[in-house]
This record gives sequence, structure tokens and C-alpha cells, in this order.
Amino acid sequence: MNWRAIALVAALAGCTPAGAASQAATGPKAFPHLTGQWNGSWDGTFPTTLVVNSVTPTTANVIYEWGLAPSWNIDIPGFERSTARFYGDKLVVFLTNGAVATYVMKPDGTLYGTYRFRGRVAHTTLRQ
Repeated sequence: MNWRAIALVAALAGCTPAGAASQAATGPKAFPHLTGQWNGSWDGTFPTTLVVNSVTPTTANVIYEWGLAPSWNIDIPGFERSTARFYGDKLVVFLTNGAVATYVMKPDGTLYGTYRFRGRVAHTTLRQ
């Protein structure tokens, strides 16, 4: 019996095949109640909103929004649509400017985010 057949039999029996335990908390399962609007600011300076429109087992359809941050030389607010990807317990948004925003769901229901761009790293806690 090959590994696919074993996995199918285990799934039908309600068992978790060996090696699948690490997959248990990935994708949308690691992000209960993810859809909706999440608000916060990067380092308390740069306003941001993440709107999660829909999720699949491997991706999320999102709108990433930003506000004004004069101290960061950001004087035009904006948004972009993106298909974010799930990597284990992380939701990663690759932005067109080269920045990467990574989010992890915390036990209290907030999203903790890390924003990396041109060597700069910022952090946020987003709330619905």
C-alpha cells in the first residue's frame, strides 16, 4: 500500500498519519476568525489595515492598506490587493514595493505582525 492509500485510510478512520501532526495548525486552522478587517500601526507610527476577504488552505485574498507616516517619509496613503500565503502558523503578504508583512495569530485573538523593508523591521499588533 502506498503512502497516499495509507493517508486516505487514516483520514477516513479519523486518524492522523505519521508526519501530518505538523500540518495540524497550518493555513486557516492556525487563524480562527481570520476574515474581516484588522487595524493597527507599525511601531505606533505607520497606520495599517489588513482586510482578509477569503481564505483557502494555502492562501488568503487580502487588501493591505497604509496611512500617513511623515517621520517615515510616507506622505501618500494607499492600498494594494494581494494573495497572501500560509507558511505553517504564519500568513505572509508579499508587497509590490518589495516589503514583506508576516502575521501570526496570538492566543488573545490579535494578529502580531512583522514588516520588513530595505533592512528596516517594524512590528504591530492588529485587532478586529
